[in-house]
Amino acid sequence: LIVGQEQLEVKEQAMWSNAVVEGLCTRMKQSVEKVRTGEWSLAFGGAAAGHQIAALGFLSKGFQGRFIRERQDLLRIFVQALEVSVAILPIFPPGHQVRAKIMSMIHRMVECLREQVMPYLMAALQPFVSSSDVHERADAITLINQMLVKF
Repeated sequence: LIVGQEQLEVKEQAMWSNAVVEGLCTRMKQSVEKVRTGEWSLAFGGAAAGHQIAALGFLSKGFQGRFIRERQDLLRIFVQALEVSVAILPIFPPGHQVRAKIMSMIHRMVECLREQVMPYLMAALQPFVSSSDVHERADAITLINQMLVKF
């Protein structure tokens, strides 16, 4: 259940959560596409995508991780959020603020999705490990440590 929303039926919670996550994912993709086409600057598009990624992370905090893993509808929407976040990662250069937000999102998804995050880890870690930015490499090591502790 969504924390503090016990009065809503579980199906209704899932419906609203799905609508919010899909909307944020769509906006994130649109922001990145506007950067690719040159309609938006990298800074502006990155800021927009960063807000959407942060909102997805905050939304996931409204659920208990165990509950997300037990509910296929919720599991699917948070996996979708992870897929979109990892897919846009290579567009932004090392040190860009949106990359830090994506890393925070990945950490949160490890807590929520557990082993469901494994297929996305290599794609997520590669840009951070190959980065020339020391902070991003440290973030990658922290994520690897988190995975070792969890599994």
